[in-house]
Amino acid sequence: MLFRSVRWAEWTKFVVQAPDFRTLTGNPLVSFKDDRTTYTLGLGRRLNKEWSIAGNVGYEATLGGSSSNFAPRDGARNLGIAATYTMKKAELRGGMQYVWVGDAQTRIGPLFPAGNWNDNTGIGGALKLSIKLD
Repeated sequence: MLFRSVRWAEWTKFVVQAPDFRTLTGNPLVSFKDDRTTYTLGLGRRLNKEWSIAGNVGYEATLGGSSSNFAPRDGARNLGIAATYTMKKAELRGGMQYVWVGDAQTRIGPLFPAGNWNDNTGIGGALKLSIKLD
């Protein structure tokens, strides 16, 4: 099975205000100047009655400029894998994703650089057990 997703997030409407921080820096605590679109493409396969596997790739474009101090990234690329094991009344799902986070510069106010975030990566995982009670 081939699957895909396109996710658009209206980040420009998300703002966390902290009055003292804004007074000192001229900026809200967290804000975003651009909305984001994230693309995912994957392939899944049922191996037999019990096992299914899937893999995906993802992409989020780099927009440039400075980033929020609480979200220091600009774009991303990722790879993910997942597996599902189905039993009579239960299902066990697990997956992992590796992400290459886009380089970013952060600022405190309009004039002062705060940090450079380069060559960052991350890994995430999940495990879910579902039991049917019928």
